[in-house]
Amino acid sequence: MQLPVQAPLSQYNCQHTSTDRTGSEDFYLFGGGRGRDFTCLLIRERPGSELVSRVAMHHSVTPHGGKPAVERCTTCCRKFHCPLCPTGMFKPTHPSRLQRHLEVHIKNAIAFEDKKICRCNLNCRNGGHYHCPICDKTIIKRTDMEAHLKSPLIKQTSTSAAAHSKQIYSETKEEETAVLSVALALSPAASSQSSAAEVTTAANMFMAKAFIKGLINVVSDIDPSQFRPSDPPPPRRPLNFAETHESDEEQKFRRVFKQLAGDDMEVSPKELMDILNKIVSKHGGLKTDGFSIESCRSMVAVMDSDSTGKLGFHEFKYLWNNIKRWQGIYMSHDADGSGVICDQELPKAFKAAGFPLNDQLFKLIIRRYSDEHGNMDFDNFVGCLVRLDAMCRAFKTLDKDNSGTIDLDIKEWLQLTMYS
Repeated sequence: MQLPVQAPLSQYNCQHTSTDRTGSEDFYLFGGGRGRDFTCLLIRERPGSELVSRVAMHHSVTPHGGKPAVERCTTCCRKFHCPLCPTGMFKPTHPSRLQRHLEVHIKNAIAFEDKKICRCNLNCRNGGHYHCPICDKTIIKRTDMEAHLKSPLIKQTSTSAAAHSKQIYSETKEEETAVLSVALALSPAASSQSSAAEVTTAANMFMAKAFIKGLINVVSDIDPSQFRPSDPPPPRRPLNFAETHESDEEQKFRRVFKQLAGDDMEVSPKELMDILNKIVSKHGGLKTDGFSIESCRSMVAVMDSDSTGKLGFHEFKYLWNNIKRWQGIYMSHDADGSGVICDQELPKAFKAAGFPLNDQLFKLIIRRYSDEHGNMDFDNFVGCLVRLDAMCRAFKTLDKDNSGTIDLDIKEWLQLTMYS
């Protein structure tokens, strides 16, 4: 459920498009146990009527005084975040797209009846999709939504709004406090008692938990055995041992590596950027903005098996061979010869590289690595595959019993994700 946190509810207008009549929003308290209540927004069929059992999963809110300002992000990126969507859900690179998106927000509001399958028209995601009226799951296909609504868990939770509210929002005491803080901050009676900092903190906590929950839903149906990451590079060996036990091909590659790496025999992110950009500039069929220092730092981080901050001979050779293989895949799947791979061509390209993706994960990758038209250039293609390959190798290393699951504590999780 998306709750507006910018101002008390009385400062917003709302329309109910499913009945083409102006609806009114009311707070409805569900018992949360232990002296806590949780607030949901429900829609009236018409002004003055009794509350109907419709939860506003997505509702359009317009501050009095016009549309929210279209401003470029200065915190995490240089894109334009939608202020009315969940954090990071919609962030185009051009302001005109956000302006059109905000017009849809203002014009349309969506309220879902219990177990009624409604296709979302709020443009909160790319492509058609459905929101479950009982839980917060987003599903792409209508048939999958029908099956989801028939599941025992959904049937059980839909029998009681209070039970459903407790299940969704009462999993931990911390989450209860966050949701309650947001709900109380939205209430006109309580808004004067809550500071702006408390509202922001509670909202951020709620959104963070919703985001993590969404990521878990995205990867929950992925079979790790489908992915085929390359074999990891061998451990670093003494130079004199390596040179006397290498094949002719490896010795030739080592001579080239010495010229590229310099006296320290290691490739830094800056050196990697210079090497890759020189190579790419010689291939007219590859459209790219050039490898940035940040993308090369990321490549070095995920390939740096000994955490030196640079790539040794075998680490660089492993990356080099992968890039050559991915270059062949990239060019073979650029069917129209445009120099970029469009979103229709990308699934086959990723599958050829050894990474079959489900629809939800694929959409996340498109948002992260493609432009606003869904096209992915060569440097983003390589950067994405380097990360996928490294994450899959790390998972297979930690999955000792090949069960498809791993157990990490917070320190291991941070170590795995922060240096990448």
